[in-house]
Parts: sequence; structure tokens; C-alpha cells
Amino acid sequence: FKILVDDKQESIVGYRGDIDNNNELNIRDAAMISRLCSTGEINSVSEIESFFADVNEDGKVNVRDAAAIARYLASPDKEWN
Repeated sequence: FKILVDDKQESIVGYRGDIDNNNELNIRDAAMISRLCSTGEINSVSEIESFFADVNEDGKVNVRDAAAIARYLASPDKEWN
């Protein structure tokens, strides 16, 4: 993810789905995305949080992203599809 800060381009590295930005993808991320979606608070997250929460990269953050995280965590091979 790249943003402009003071006319300089900066890269931000993270995991897709890691909405709490703790460098771990876990069930808390899926739960947080679900909660934010169900309460409507997802509309007030930052652009960066939204970028990382959009796991399926469809341009929207919704419960499908939370479900994708849960499927990934339950998968024995731990590969994104």
C-alpha cells in the first residue's frame, strides 16, 4: 500500500486482513471486521485499515472478508486463494 506523505511516496507493509495492524492475522481480525460491518463503523475506518481489511480485494469491506480470514485460518495449507 502506498500513500503520499509530504509529497513523498511511502510504502506501508502489512498482511491482508490484519485490520488491527499487530502483524498477525488471527480470528480477532475476522471478528473485528464482522463487528465493524454489523455496526456500520466500517465506514469510519482509515483508508489504510480499509485497504488491509479488504481481503478479497473487491473494493468493499464486508463480512465476506471476515469469512475469508476464517477460512484461511481453518485451512491446513495456509495459502490464500
